[in-house]
Amino acid sequence: MQQRYGAEFMPSDRPMMNPQRRQFLKAGLAVAGCFALGRDFWKRAYAAPAMVGPGPYGPLLAADANGLMLPAGFSSRRLATAYQPVAKADGSLTSFLWHRASDGGGVIPQADGGWIYVNNSEIPIVADECAGDPQSPFCGEQGGCSAIRFDKEGRVLDAYPILQGTNNNCAGGVTPWGTWLSCEENFGGFVYECDPTGLNQPLCLLAMGQFAHEAAAVDPIGKAIYLTEDAGDGAFFRFRPTVWPDDGRPQLSVGVLEVAVVGDNPPLRTPYGGDTGLSDPIETAAGAVTWMPVPNPLGLPIACHDQVPTAAVFQGGEGCWYDDGLVFFTCKGTNRVWAYDTVAATMEIVYDAASIGPDAPLTGVDNLVVHADSHDLFVAEDGGNMEIVLVTHETREVAPFLRYPVPHSELCGTAFSPDGTRLYFASQAKRHAVDEATGKTIFGEIFEVSGPFRGTAAPGPAPVPVSSPTPAGRFGGAMGFGLGALTAAALIRKVLDSGQQSVDAGSLTQCSDDPDQNS
Repeated sequence: MQQRYGAEFMPSDRPMMNPQRRQFLKAGLAVAGCFALGRDFWKRAYAAPAMVGPGPYGPLLAADANGLMLPAGFSSRRLATAYQPVAKADGSLTSFLWHRASDGGGVIPQADGGWIYVNNSEIPIVADECAGDPQSPFCGEQGGCSAIRFDKEGRVLDAYPILQGTNNNCAGGVTPWGTWLSCEENFGGFVYECDPTGLNQPLCLLAMGQFAHEAAAVDPIGKAIYLTEDAGDGAFFRFRPTVWPDDGRPQLSVGVLEVAVVGDNPPLRTPYGGDTGLSDPIETAAGAVTWMPVPNPLGLPIACHDQVPTAAVFQGGEGCWYDDGLVFFTCKGTNRVWAYDTVAATMEIVYDAASIGPDAPLTGVDNLVVHADSHDLFVAEDGGNMEIVLVTHETREVAPFLRYPVPHSELCGTAFSPDGTRLYFASQAKRHAVDEATGKTIFGEIFEVSGPFRGTAAPGPAPVPVSSPTPAGRFGGAMGFGLGALTAAALIRKVLDSGQQSVDAGSLTQCSDDPDQNS
């Protein structure tokens, strides 16, 4: 497998593995029917207005050696930089060069107790630099996704590509069965299911629709995958696979794509092609949700969100995360964080910057992740003052958790390690901009922040009491995997020991103009 960056081709240096390991894990999780904190607790917590506060971790300190401003007790390390090899724990370097324009990311636990951090590359099929200079060395770059492999101690073992040659891969989502859904953000975008080990070819999921995909979040209880759309008049979708065994992996190539309709009297859309569409889209209000099927998921000639005239408008959908029956997602057009209650079928606003005013600590909302133990939301900023901002689950207190004040970039790719003690994120630096203060080119980077996150084994500030054992079933988009490391490893090991058949690699392919190849 080869990856191109600039004018160079760099083959992966990863050794071949036993064919038995060449598989996607096919077993799903038997998820508990009750939630650790309970739906009533969540609904009470998010009924109160969000408020600005110091947060549970206290103020940010001066920038560390990596330029990050963190609370006391936390430390950082830089894992990867665009166009450079990744340093391994043994002192060697990968021959693989890390991609540029890093975006959404997630963490997938592995059977040996280690984990894999995956991260998308948001490069369009024709790189921006080609518009002004067709001979630019950057014209050969395309989107995709790469991975960093860690052992159980968090040491870097390897880095390699898992998806190549795609178009503007923005965010995505981790699945309970151990794969990564990588989303293309463009009008003809698709979702790709990727093997985080890179040993199987990605699968293009046509049934999930063709539109400006942003992120995905898997609900293993309701058996649905929720999808955000990054468009000014975008919508909120869900995909329900036709086949989803209670104790296994769903078939994602066949199912029903649906779009959310919110409220009793929603405004009507004007389909593109008939008129000019929604010339001044206004985001929907909170309310009850019904779901309507999208007649033509390929979105031609009418866009998916316009095929249902009453489809709710969500301006610039971004990150998406499932946690205990709630699906959280952000909208950059309105600087809001939303929560969809999958049981009550209602849509609520968790955070609204406009309601706080000009001093709102969170703007430019983008990727988000929910910490599996504390249930706190961590929202990355695309703009603002380049912070990852915390929203506490008990009081809805909003406060910065970290800041990386590098210009011409955005923060994204948030994901937690399986034990919840390490936060991964990216600084994108997409367009080879120059820092005016230093005169140096700004390159994208991947960071790890370690410390006493609330609810983890490490001592932390104000641990949150839980009334019942933490359940399985917290899986999110663009951001990570919510099982503890020991639980996840035990589940995966059980799957490997069960003798289940591996996925036929020949059945996995990229989207193609040939319909026979996409079936």
